[in-house]
Amino acid sequence: MTYQLTPTLQLTTEHPSSSYGIPVLVANKNLTDLSGTPTAYGPADMLDYGGNIWPATKHVQRFAKHHLDNQDIQTAAKLFCTPQHDTP
Repeated sequence: MTYQLTPTLQLTTEHPSSSYGIPVLVANKNLTDLSGTPTAYGPADMLDYGGNIWPATKHVQRFAKHHLDNQDIQTAAKLFCTPQHDTP
């Protein structure tokens, strides 16, 4: 699943950094690692978007507010923003 939050921000499970159905935030498809894979951010990663340097979680929460009518985006945002704990 991939949800476009803005023209340059996506929540997606279709990135190698995503696991167990938890999406990652991909910013600006033009930013890639050495393998050519778009850069992915986790909830605590700091991200500069339009001069606002915040944790990725805050960006996702902010943009999810603009998509309140889309339950799929709300679910993906909640999965992204909710701390995941390893089980013993």
